[in-house]
Amino acid sequence: MDESVQKYYDQLFERVQAMLLNPSYPNGAQLRLHIYQSGSWGKPTAWTVYTPADEQSLKVGRVQWRSKHDLKRMMQVTQPAQPTLVHTDAPLDGVAFDKLMKIGRKIRVPLFDVEMSMGFDGSHYAMVLPRPQASPIQSEIRLQWWGNGASEWEPFTGWALKLIDLCEGAF
Repeated sequence: MDESVQKYYDQLFERVQAMLLNPSYPNGAQLRLHIYQSGSWGKPTAWTVYTPADEQSLKVGRVQWRSKHDLKRMMQVTQPAQPTLVHTDAPLDGVAFDKLMKIGRKIRVPLFDVEMSMGFDGSHYAMVLPRPQASPIQSEIRLQWWGNGASEWEPFTGWALKLIDLCEGAF
């Protein structure tokens, strides 16, 4: 890959990652959680679980970056391209989601004195849990990890992969 194309691709990847790390859902909907996965072998993808304003049922929105498509475009045109993001929504099994959330509420994630992993290949993950609607001052909870995460995080990272499977299974 030409150095200028690599530079544009890296800039585009940073822009896409910033977009996918932030939840996107319809106005008035209640955000339940947002989870992101980016790996060396797959499409960077984000799933946002929400309850639409006028419904009781859960929906999951999936946003995927068509990175290979954009890379081909950038090989032909040496200027920064806008990312090609594909957004789809699907109904989500509320019973299965609530069951996983009940399990998740019992998981404790240590933040100090843990051996965090890092690397160049593999997957990067992030999860965003919203602040309670009643408290506009409290911030969200955002956790990010690479690969399997710290060994002390295994209950959490294993649970997060089950959430991803549930969300992706809706499509």
